[in-house]
Amino acid sequence: KGRNMICVFTTNHPDKIHRGMMRPGRLDAVMHFGQLDITGIEKLIRILIPAENLEADINFVAIHEACRGFQPAFVKEAIDRAKRYALVRSGGLNVMSTEDFIYAANGLRPQRKLFGSRGRKNASRCARLSGRGMTEQE
Repeated sequence: KGRNMICVFTTNHPDKIHRGMMRPGRLDAVMHFGQLDITGIEKLIRILIPAENLEADINFVAIHEACRGFQPAFVKEAIDRAKRYALVRSGGLNVMSTEDFIYAANGLRPQRKLFGSRGRKNASRCARLSGRGMTEQE
């Protein structure tokens, strides 16, 4: 008693949270993290990638187009993959181009489709495709 506590809950399915959990005193704030705009993608890239590792003519509009429909976690994954592509393409120089980002984003499209707007149905499909199977508890 008398201690302050912060709990963070995340979900891709806010519609499945019981109404009792949403009442005041139980849940104080609800934040929605939607898709990033061009400025958000540029900021994320500039935070994660040093300026000297970016080609001077990076086209953030083209990168945004390639990431259309991506949630922030998918954009972050595209950036991480683009780093690896740049290392291989440049022979270890690690200078990233617009094409590295676009190639990485395009590589994520199949995953994005599996976990798109249809939630559990697609998660079950993904599990079946991987051979893992899914139980009713998952």
